[in-house]
Amino acid sequence: MLFLVLFLITFFKDLTLTKQYLKTELTHQAQNTATNLGLSIAPYINKDDFALAKTMAKAQFDSGYYTNLTFIGSDPELTFNYQFEPKSQHVPDWFVSLVQLTPPTISSEVSSGWHIAGTLSIQVHPGSAYLALYTEFKQTLTATLAVTTLLALILFFFLKAFNKLSRVLQRHTSSQDHLSAVSYSSWFNEFNVITAAFNRYVQQAQQLLSNKDKKIALLRQEVYSDELTGLSNRRALNRDFDAQFENIQKNHDQYYFGLITLSELRTINQSEGYSKGDDYIHRCAKLILDAIELHSDIKAYKLSGSEFAIFGKLSAKQAGFLIDQLRQSFSAFSIAQHGDLLCKPMLIKVRKNERIQALLMRIDAHISKEKHFGQVMPLLDETISGKTKDEWHDILSEYTSLIDIIEVATHFSDSLLDESLNAYEQIFDISIQPVINAAQHIEYQELFIRFKHNGEFLSTSDVFSMAERYGFVLSLERAVVSYILQKIKAIKLTPVAINISNCSLYDHAFNDWLFDILPEVQHQLPPLIFEVNESALVYSANVTRDFINRAKDHNIKITLDRFGTSFSSFQYIQNLRVDYVKIDGSLIKNCDHTDYRFFINTVTSLCHGLGIKVIAAHVETNDVSHLCHAMKIDGQQGLGVVPVSSYTDYIERKDGTVCHEASSARI
Repeated sequence: MLFLVLFLITFFKDLTLTKQYLKTELTHQAQNTATNLGLSIAPYINKDDFALAKTMAKAQFDSGYYTNLTFIGSDPELTFNYQFEPKSQHVPDWFVSLVQLTPPTISSEVSSGWHIAGTLSIQVHPGSAYLALYTEFKQTLTATLAVTTLLALILFFFLKAFNKLSRVLQRHTSSQDHLSAVSYSSWFNEFNVITAAFNRYVQQAQQLLSNKDKKIALLRQEVYSDELTGLSNRRALNRDFDAQFENIQKNHDQYYFGLITLSELRTINQSEGYSKGDDYIHRCAKLILDAIELHSDIKAYKLSGSEFAIFGKLSAKQAGFLIDQLRQSFSAFSIAQHGDLLCKPMLIKVRKNERIQALLMRIDAHISKEKHFGQVMPLLDETISGKTKDEWHDILSEYTSLIDIIEVATHFSDSLLDESLNAYEQIFDISIQPVINAAQHIEYQELFIRFKHNGEFLSTSDVFSMAERYGFVLSLERAVVSYILQKIKAIKLTPVAINISNCSLYDHAFNDWLFDILPEVQHQLPPLIFEVNESALVYSANVTRDFINRAKDHNIKITLDRFGTSFSSFQYIQNLRVDYVKIDGSLIKNCDHTDYRFFINTVTSLCHGLGIKVIAAHVETNDVSHLCHAMKIDGQQGLGVVPVSSYTDYIERKDGTVCHEASSARI
């Protein structure tokens, strides 16, 4: 089409100019011939010599350049007329019909003496003109075709290079895994300029992310770290305690708080100098870290010059083992280094609804009692389960048998499966809490599992601790997941989030089982989201990345939970296929402070730049909710938004029918 338009425009423009030129030339030729021939035959325009005049005119006409040569004399007898059919050789008829060049007829008066002897009229043959036009037409057609072909080739290679560059850039900009420079070169310098500009943008973006990471690292070090030991400080303890407060209410887990006071530090500073005191603090910090190394849910803190603390989730037996290990380590170290000077670690169980201030007052009271009455109480308020190994074995066998019963019932009928699930509602209990987005609708629902025995709730940490000790942990995880997957079939539209523990995430057998059964049941389930704890990245980033990739292959979204408690996770998030980041509740609860708000804004900006939605956890008041909106946080969750509710209450209406539609909530 482009060639045809270009050719027609060029041809008709040249045709008009050439026709005008040739018509002028034919007119001049006819005029010259009429004048010269008229002068030649003028002496012979009489009756005696007219035959000679006709011979001369016929000789001129026979040259083939004329189509009509006519002489009309004043004497009617002195007249002749020669005509030739204008047919052009080497020029096709269709071209002659298309061009239709009509040469003009030129007349000239012939004089004989003082009298007008007659009029000579000549019309030139257009054959040479047609041949010139046809030759011009062929040259124009050939040149236009050559130019168009060349332009088409250039355009083809240009578009091919453009499409290749577009695909490369689209692949790099649409991927969440990483942002890297483009390796691309082309014959077209413009594309090389675009590639170079994109690579400069990538370099600047990477530099910006790197600078943000550094700023966050410095901020966290200043806000949450002790300068001397590198351990978390008192502010970090307040943050972590607040973050776990709601989990204690939800899951009925046992949390313990330990206080280690270096009573001999003051004596060392006075007798040996402050440098020796600093060295003593470093050694004590190492003793604490060595003692808690095997407990992944326990963290160490330095509260003041002579006080350390530990806080986290433990079972009763784990707490007893840990306090014995701390006592023995510090006793051996104190006796070896400073004679009979002792450091007495203490561990206290956190009560339900107890805040950090009340907890510290309670442990201070125990310390005062020990000083006054000489009582040695290393483990305070310890709750003993009172269950023997055989009893725990029976309980865990009952829990884990669900996986076999569900698999058998699945192959028979829905009614048998429902009966099995109803029976196991006596030992499993599911709670649910939504994440509310900025549009005040449910982004997704998060599920929590609790264990029951003889009508009473058991500590979740105790159950999993015993399961790990007696070899039931994998079966227990499978039973819990199987139960949840069967129960959530009642939810059709609202995405549902399931928490994946670090233990399950690191277990290859569990992962293989999970991703083998998902294709069989996923078509019956609502959209799934797996919530992975941020600490999983700290312990094994590669295993966590593999798990996330397998989940994404099954179209399952990922939430990175409790984000912000460990700075090291920032270096991994750029290369993870994460959909949501749930900021740790301790940061959200303190977002009215400038330092915390700066940190949250930085995290939010970084995540939004990577296409990741941000969720605020533990939102307990309207003021905090409004601040989260102001910081452009995408979703909120907590008691101040929508409280935890029973799963049964959520899916059943008053008339007992199942609610299939996603509800909305007002923040």
